[in-house]
Amino acid sequence: MKEEIRRIMNQFFIITTGTVGGATLFTAFFYNEGDISQSILWQILVLSFLTACMNIIFHSAKELTKKQMIFRQGVHFIVVFIILMVGGLSFEWVEGKDIKQIITFSLIIVAVYVFVCTIVYLNDRKTTDRLNEKLKVYRDKKQQEE
Repeated sequence: MKEEIRRIMNQFFIITTGTVGGATLFTAFFYNEGDISQSILWQILVLSFLTACMNIIFHSAKELTKKQMIFRQGVHFIVVFIILMVGGLSFEWVEGKDIKQIITFSLIIVAVYVFVCTIVYLNDRKTTDRLNEKLKVYRDKKQQEE
């Protein structure tokens, strides 16, 4: 459980960074006429936290097969997309009647999702490589002792 909380917090910060970047692009396209409300910062934090918590979808007592992981990744994307679209409409980031805004917002969601997945993958890969290297050193040391 401690590891899950750590992962959620890590992804929260990555998601928040990606969301701020996405919000910057979106507002540059559709809201050129001055400042935006400070409330958007709280809204971003709330949606980032909710989407980070959706990593519970990947939680499993046993290791997942590739097929199970792909399925869960698809479910995760759909759930995150729905949370962000509902949030974007509720917080009035997106005008529901403006198809260009909906399409642009959807593309930004996809881009941020890919960004977050890439960062998480690279971090996980780095951890895996470090663990494998330590395991190799341990095995080599064990063989020399024998």
